[in-house]
Amino acid sequence: MASSVFDTMLSLPQPKESEEEEALVDSLDEDSGTIKILLQIISGREYPGIHLNFDALRSLSLATEKWDMPGPLSMCRMLLLNPDLVRHHAIGVYWAGCHFQWKDVSNMASGYTCYSDMFNSELESLLQAMGSTALLQLLRFHRTRQQAMSIWFETIASKIVCIQGSETLLWEAFPAFQYFKYKVLEYMENVPANSDLDYATVLELASTTQLSKARTSEARPRTPEVPHLVKEVVLKWKSLPKTL
Repeated sequence: MASSVFDTMLSLPQPKESEEEEALVDSLDEDSGTIKILLQIISGREYPGIHLNFDALRSLSLATEKWDMPGPLSMCRMLLLNPDLVRHHAIGVYWAGCHFQWKDVSNMASGYTCYSDMFNSELESLLQAMGSTALLQLLRFHRTRQQAMSIWFETIASKIVCIQGSETLLWEAFPAFQYFKYKVLEYMENVPANSDLDYATVLELASTTQLSKARTSEARPRTPEVPHLVKEVVLKWKSLPKTL
């Protein structure tokens, strides 16, 4: 729990007992709550209440960085890897990982930022503090996932799904297919990147678009092979990047 800053301060020559010197009081940038938790950590006491409190952890980690306290800072790093904390404060934890150059923290958090609202005013200060490089990496990660799934759907759209006599039909002949694509892409924006997508979930998305009862754009009674498409979506989902 040693701090090189405190070691230097305490090693400075002290005035003799006989010398009278006016006491100097220096104000701290940190709030009282942060100082209290910091003192609890360095004195070996419990520090309840901060495990799921990102604002407290942010203030604490910045204080330990300022005072050069690697022990408490490593404890902050461990607490930031709590999945429950990351799930609710993905952007904040990602910022912390980038700021302190903790790749395990930033990579884990990146997968949970997929459903974060980047236009939320409450996140503005974090996004500004993050820096352009880290922010661009995150946005590129989101775009890569969306584009990969969208391009895959375009490829599938040109595949034959029905053959009857000399007539062949492609997925793109079914308007419901485009709606199904939209539903899958929408679903991607509302779940963590590392979440699983099972057959039942995709089948439910397909049912909301009535894809199993779809007709071609010319209203011809040709029912597409939905179960096979659902399996292909699940396999494609598993191939998408989960983190940065």
